[in-house]
Amino acid sequence: MASSSGGSAKERIVLARRPGFGSLGQKTMAVSNHYRVKFEPKVLYHYDVTIQSIGLKDSNKAIPKSLNREVMNEFIVQHIDKLGTVLPVYDGEKSLYTATTIPDLDVEVQLPESNGSGSRCKRRSFLVAVKKASEPDLRLLDRFLKGEVSTFPQEGIQALDIVLRELPSQKLVPAGRSFFSDIFGQHDLGGGIISWNGFYESIRVAQNGLLTLNLDITANAFIKPGSLEDFLSNSFRMDRTVLFEELTRGDACGDTARVKAKKLLKGIRIETNHSTKTKRKHRVSSLSDQPLQSLTFEMNGENISVCEYFSKTYNYKIRYPQLPAIDCGTRDKRTYFPIEVCSIVPGQNYTRKMNQSQKDALTKITCCMPQDRLQKTHQIAQDLISNSSRYLKEFGVMVNRNMTEVPARVLPPPKVCTFYLHSYHESYFL
Repeated sequence: MASSSGGSAKERIVLARRPGFGSLGQKTMAVSNHYRVKFEPKVLYHYDVTIQSIGLKDSNKAIPKSLNREVMNEFIVQHIDKLGTVLPVYDGEKSLYTATTIPDLDVEVQLPESNGSGSRCKRRSFLVAVKKASEPDLRLLDRFLKGEVSTFPQEGIQALDIVLRELPSQKLVPAGRSFFSDIFGQHDLGGGIISWNGFYESIRVAQNGLLTLNLDITANAFIKPGSLEDFLSNSFRMDRTVLFEELTRGDACGDTARVKAKKLLKGIRIETNHSTKTKRKHRVSSLSDQPLQSLTFEMNGENISVCEYFSKTYNYKIRYPQLPAIDCGTRDKRTYFPIEVCSIVPGQNYTRKMNQSQKDALTKITCCMPQDRLQKTHQIAQDLISNSSRYLKEFGVMVNRNMTEVPARVLPPPKVCTFYLHSYHESYFL
């Protein structure tokens, strides 16, 4: 419980004492999905991070958030001489935290591009600027938990939260305050989407001056990885041959199918496999209005068809030239790919509305017996604490491996009352 007293709600938050405790029923002890967190009361260092691509035509354009962490991982490796033994943690966007101070930096980072087979190819360059922003003081958090001050130290809580989220942010797929992976289990929800299991994680201020790590198991819908042809076939719930016929029709039914396909594909990240040298990732912006066999563009002062380009450049003959093309370009510069060479990049949240059957299937996955939930949550906690040990040690954070025990009461069963409805001659139980 918290209450505000003067100033804004964020500036002044006081932990309120509950007025009393229940007395009905039999006393017992219960465990909660909270793990006590202790920390060294010291000063941490917060840095603002800016990442820009350089040497490219779109150098002024913000890079995708999904690329931020990859760039910062290379920043740490390539500039270890400037960081020394410091082990920073990063929120994936604009904040970097360290346990000891580092100099402000403006450095270039070379990000090798993977070709999908593990080897390196074309390199991309980025300018990374790291500027000191503030000094979160965990001593204030310690005093707040002891009840010595009433100002809530939000910055300290945020720093500790990022420390505990660093390892799962590197290894798992984040979605809000949760992390997911197929290693925790997956289920097919139908219609081209699957569920991945995962866990929710958050630092919480609890009663009696405790700081805890709150964990719980959860599940989320993801786009099913695989070929783009299979994804469309599953989404439309049609055989691939029937679907292709729908997409190539010149009547209203064909228009409806193409509009639906555009909505399904927009924003999805794909990987192309038509080149034997490299596999490139792109984000779908649209679906062409014309079939592939009718699409042309200018190259070296001459018009060339997309089909001819793929044949000459990649020695690849397009199997379905009658289908519309996947457009991964912009309004000013179109970039076309045949549907058949595209596959879904794994780990993409499904953000569109699910049908009732899919919702019911997802809900069923997250429902389990209390003992099963306890065991799964506890196992996740043990793995998280063990695997994050380097970061916990660096920042002076200790997480208890046992769930927090809390006093509880077993209440007596409620009395069941009956009444009689004369009009219907039936008994109803309340």
